[in-house]
Amino acid sequence: MTLEVLLSAMHLEDYHYIESLNITGNCVVVNQCDRNSRQVVEEKARQITYIETIERGLSKSRNMAIENAKADICIFCDNDVEYQEDYEQLILNEHKHHPEFDIIVFHVESSIHPVPCYSSPRRIHFLTSGRLHSVEITFKRDRLQGIRLNERIGAGTKYRMGEENAFLYECLRQGLKIYYVPKKIARLRDEPSTWNHGFDQKFFISRGASFDAMSSRISLLLVVQYALRKYHLYKNQVTFFQALQYMLAGRNSYRKEEIDAKIILFIVGDYWSGTGPANVTKSLIQGETHPFLYQKTRNKFLRILEIIVKTVRADAVVYSAFSAQNLWGFAIAKFFHRPSFYLMHGNIRYEDLLNQETNPVMIRQEAAMLKSADYILAVSLPFERWLKQHYPKYSHKIYTLTNGIDWNKLKNSRRKKKKVPGQILSVGGGMPRKNILSLCKAIEQIYQEEPDCPLKLIVLGAEGKDSAALRKYPFVEDRGLVSHKETLACMAESTLYIQNSSFETFGLAPVEALLQGCSLLVSSNVGAASVMTTIQENDMIENPKNLEELMSKIRFALKNPNAERLLQGIDRELTSVEYRQKELLALVKRLEMK
Repeated sequence: MTLEVLLSAMHLEDYHYIESLNITGNCVVVNQCDRNSRQVVEEKARQITYIETIERGLSKSRNMAIENAKADICIFCDNDVEYQEDYEQLILNEHKHHPEFDIIVFHVESSIHPVPCYSSPRRIHFLTSGRLHSVEITFKRDRLQGIRLNERIGAGTKYRMGEENAFLYECLRQGLKIYYVPKKIARLRDEPSTWNHGFDQKFFISRGASFDAMSSRISLLLVVQYALRKYHLYKNQVTFFQALQYMLAGRNSYRKEEIDAKIILFIVGDYWSGTGPANVTKSLIQGETHPFLYQKTRNKFLRILEIIVKTVRADAVVYSAFSAQNLWGFAIAKFFHRPSFYLMHGNIRYEDLLNQETNPVMIRQEAAMLKSADYILAVSLPFERWLKQHYPKYSHKIYTLTNGIDWNKLKNSRRKKKKVPGQILSVGGGMPRKNILSLCKAIEQIYQEEPDCPLKLIVLGAEGKDSAALRKYPFVEDRGLVSHKETLACMAESTLYIQNSSFETFGLAPVEALLQGCSLLVSSNVGAASVMTTIQENDMIENPKNLEELMSKIRFALKNPNAERLLQGIDRELTSVEYRQKELLALVKRLEMK
C-alpha cells in the first residue's frame, strides 16, 4: 500500500518547496502560476510529479492532482501544512487496520482547531461531515471513480469555500464509507488566509452557494441553521438578517448558474414496459430537474431516423439497459462525435451463468456494447467494483450512477395490513441466482431444530430452474408472477423480506419492503444495500449458500425488527430521482470536458 500527498499551491519557484512541509514520500504538486509544464522527478527514494498550470481554482488544481496520482492512498495538502515525522506510517496503518472504509480523516492541528473535532474514532455521516477540513482527508484513490471536487466553489472561484464539504457529501451519496481518527498527522502554520477576511458579505455569499452545492433540497435549512449556530461569532460584524440575506443571495446565484450551465442529453431506452430498468429510464426522463430529450418512437423503421436527429441535437447520448439498438446507436454517436454512455443494469453473461442458461447472441451483443460505449455507468457502487474486476480492460471508463428512488410514488403505495407472524417473503421465483432454494434448506433445518416454529415462505417471481424444487417444501407458497400491487400487499403482511441474491446490481424491492414495514435480510451482493447507511452485520448475508449463517440471521431478524432503523439510514434527498438527474448531468459534463 502506497501514499501520495496532493499539494495545491500558487506561484512556487519549484518543487523543492515540499521540503518546508516535511513531505518525505511521493507527492503530486500542482503549482498555479503563469506557465504550463509537467515533469516527474525521482529523488530521495520518492517520486515527485510537478505540474505548472495557468488555470486557477483550488478545486480544479486538486482534481488535476487526483488525475495525476498513482498511489493507493492520497491526502490533500495546502502550502501551509507541516507534516510530522511519522505521518506516512500513521495514515497507512489506519487504512490497513480499517480496509472497510474508503476515506479516513485525521487531525491537523491549527490555532483555530488545536484539538481533534471528535475525541474518539467514529464513522462519519452527512450530519457530522461539516466539521472536517480538506487537509485532513485521506482516501483510496480507486474508490473515487466518478467523484471529484466541485470546480465552481472553493478558493480561486466566485464562491470561495465549502468544496471539501460538497466533496464529502458526494462521497457519502455514492456509498463511500468515511471514518474519523483523532490522531494528529500535521499542523497548520499560523499564516493569514489569502481569501478569508472574516464574516463579510462575500463570506456569507460563498457560504450560501456552498450549501446549495452540498444539497440543493436542504440548502435553505443549512443556511438557517448556520445563521443561528454561528451568530455569536459574526454578530459584531453583520446582523442575523444580513447574514441570512447574503447566504440566500449566494444560494440563489449558484442555483441560477447551475441551471444556465445545463447540457442537452438524449436518453435512449425502454421506459414503458414496467420492468426495473424501464422504470429507471422513465424516472430519468420524467423528473423535473432537466428537460432531457428521449426516445419516443417505437416503430422499428422510424427509430433510426429519430436517433440520428436527436443525437445531432444532443451534447451526449445515454443508452439505458441492454438492447440490440444500442450497437448502431453507439456507432451513430461516434459518427457525429457525441460522447456515448451505457447505463448498465446487469450483466447478461454472468447472470446466464448463475441462472444455468445461456443466450450466445445476447452475450456477444453485450460484449460489443461494452467495447463501443465511450463510458459505462453502473447502477450501484458495488456493481462498478464488480465490473472493474471482471472487465479490467474497461476499468478506465467505468463509473457509477446509482439508481434513483421515487420516494413520492413509494410513499403513496404504502399499505396497512396486519403482519402474519413468521411469514417470510422473497422475490425472484425459480432463478438460481436469487438463492431462494438455499433459504428453503435453512428454514427446513430451523424446523427440524424447532418443530413448533411457525415459518412460512412466500415466493414471488417467474418460473425458473429451481421452481420445482422450491414447491416440494411444505412451508413454501409459490405464487409465481404477480402484479406490482399484489407484491406490495404481500410485503405489507409479511414479517421479514429476504433478498439472498448472488448477484443483484441494485434491486428496489428491499426498499419497497422496508416501506411496507418488513424487516430486511439482504445479501452483501445486493447493490441497494449501499444506500443504507445504518445497515449492520446481522442485516447482511455474506455467503448466500451458507446454511448456518442463513439460519442464524433469519432467527435474529425475526426477533429483532430493523425496518425503522434501516429506513432512517437512507437519505431520501440524496437517493431521489431528482438528485440522480443532477448527478448524471454533472458526470456527463465532467467526462465530456476531459
